Amino acid sequence: MITTRWIFLLFSTLLLSAEPLPEKTELTAEELHKKVTSLVPDLVDATIGIFMGGAGSGSGVIVSPDGLCISAAHVTSSPGNKVTVLLSDGRELEALTLGVDHGTDGSLLQITEGGPFPYRPYIREKNYQIGDWVIVTGHPGGPVVNRPPPVRLGQISAAGQESGFKDPIVTDAIVISGDSGGPLFNLKGEVIGINSNIGMPWRANQHVPLPSIVAKWDDLLASKNFGTEDNALQTAHLYDDPYRQLRETFLQHLAERPEHPLARRPRLLSPHEMQAYLDDWKVDPGKKQRPYLGIRLSLMNREIALISEVAQNSPAAKAGLKPGHIITALNETPISSTQSFALAFSNHPKEDSLTLKINGTQTFKIEPTSIPRRQLFPMPMAGLINMRINDSATGQTPDSVNISRKTLIETGPKLNESWVTIYRGEELIIHGTAVANNEILTKLSELGDLSDLSSLSVKSGEKESSLSLLAKDHEYDLALLKVSDIELTPVSFRLREPRVGTLVFTPTSGTPVLGCMTQPFRESPKSGYEHAQTPESTTGWLGISFSPSDTDLIIAAVEIGSPADRAGFLEGDHIIQFAGHEIETRDDFAKKITPRAPGEKITLLVQRNTEEIKLSPILEQRPPALQGVYLQQSAMTDKALSSLSQKGGPLSKRRLGFPFAFYHDQIITPQQAGSPLFDLKGRCIGINIARSYRHRSLAIPAKAIDQLLWKLQN
Repeated sequence: MITTRWIFLLFSTLLLSAEPLPEKTELTAEELHKKVTSLVPDLVDATIGIFMGGAGSGSGVIVSPDGLCISAAHVTSSPGNKVTVLLSDGRELEALTLGVDHGTDGSLLQITEGGPFPYRPYIREKNYQIGDWVIVTGHPGGPVVNRPPPVRLGQISAAGQESGFKDPIVTDAIVISGDSGGPLFNLKGEVIGINSNIGMPWRANQHVPLPSIVAKWDDLLASKNFGTEDNALQTAHLYDDPYRQLRETFLQHLAERPEHPLARRPRLLSPHEMQAYLDDWKVDPGKKQRPYLGIRLSLMNREIALISEVAQNSPAAKAGLKPGHIITALNETPISSTQSFALAFSNHPKEDSLTLKINGTQTFKIEPTSIPRRQLFPMPMAGLINMRINDSATGQTPDSVNISRKTLIETGPKLNESWVTIYRGEELIIHGTAVANNEILTKLSELGDLSDLSSLSVKSGEKESSLSLLAKDHEYDLALLKVSDIELTPVSFRLREPRVGTLVFTPTSGTPVLGCMTQPFRESPKSGYEHAQTPESTTGWLGISFSPSDTDLIIAAVEIGSPADRAGFLEGDHIIQFAGHEIETRDDFAKKITPRAPGEKITLLVQRNTEEIKLSPILEQRPPALQGVYLQQSAMTDKALSSLSQKGGPLSKRRLGFPFAFYHDQIITPQQAGSPLFDLKGRCIGINIARSYRHRSLAIPAKAIDQLLWKLQN
């Protein structure tokens, strides 16, 4: 006879053995808001940037307190590589890549110093389904100075579990280059996927399912390498191989030596090894010294010789040259381009003083110095690890997901009629936000010729009106307009900055657009002025960095204008002694140099090919971050991100360069700029100003709007 107790035990066993029920997706907007904002700090803390040396940077996530991390195979590439990881608190620590699986695009790595670390749990079996809300983090565009990893919100549209390519998790949580290897979280804060590849539609974002990584967990921990990279999924590199000229020169001269052991039995050589062979072969001995001014010209516009950087304490800096100056003559030779400057400078006697004419009027006399010539070693450029492109990823959203999102949005704020549309004839050109009963703010650059606004009209519902210009602000790209025939309901501003992850809503003629605040308020610099964060080897400033792929203290880069530069260090030098003491590791070097104060002279013994050279630089205080300085490298990143973003849809014409910005992840059209951005309580927390990149839109925060209105209206 089956007793009640047996029935209870049987029922309990069935409950325990059954698969966990999928998380309830019928959330209200307020419930989703609370879950996301409460999770975000911990998710950001566990997200890391990964610097892969010359290969660029990607992202990852810490999944154990002792520093075990998960990333993408196309980020870490192969086992056994020494890399640098960037934590959200700014620490830069060494790590070692473990196993990689190019079939699923999953990989592991281990932080080898410090700890314990902030981490997030990861799932071992599938517990997600279509329609689930998810959060993605990473470093879009690579780590940026003073920016935490941005968060993005989305829903699952395909719940695969086999790999990042053939059976991925697909979401509309938008990712881009630099996000590769970053985590996909569920609303429990568990890692359920890893950012892998994208399709061209903005909603096509594919992630490696964690169950496929867990299936090979022990092998990955044991540093096994599965498969090879599928180059068909890789786009072209964002940046050229910095050692291409060196490699081509080496191969050319090796071909002239068919009896050389490397010709008979080739092997992969590091740049330093190739340079050593070229030195032995007396290839390109060149001059041992070169004249030095300490300037760098912009390559964005080669039709002028525009100075983009001036090294501290350089001859150019001492003469008074600054970024933004345009060189129009060198001595008596007219300068009309970067090339003409290079030719004129190369023909100038090595150490003779020279005169530069700036902007056609100012004259600067400069005394060049001489520094060692660096042969074929360029200054390395930190790039991005490309987000893989998968042409089969369509980004189609199931109807059930669209319906569930619409249902959730309906539980959000009741958005009032505080916004308008602006037309040129029958063409919608932009939106506007009501800030008074007859005044609106909108995007200035989209209005066209401001001397004649007769072709423009404003519509609010069924009502229509002409408009006139009251004031304009070019910094924020906003225009204050007056309407004559419509009574408007002005928005109510919320001036306090929301928490990261806060749900935000943009009203439209149909269902409002939903998204979240992705990062704290900050400046949105012009192209070339948002600086990538790069790893530093030591805390004291000598001005060198080491190759992450070498165990020896081989210098990979010498900063222009640094103490090391002036003392004569070269890329490829191998440091073997510090103040007479043998050193072998980076830790040895850091322990020696960290206690040294600016102004102290140190003595280093380096091995350069077969020669040992003693150098005695004087340490200096590390210069501050180059805020407000144009960098060619940053401009190249902006160009690459813009090009990739535009393949998924149109971007705003002016999408960068705002003094203070609200970053969010809504997919809005350029024509929806000018519209208000609301929080859960229906308060206006900003005005949309640009569809900026694939992964972000920008708004002007309410606090800045409030201050701007006072200026424009008075």
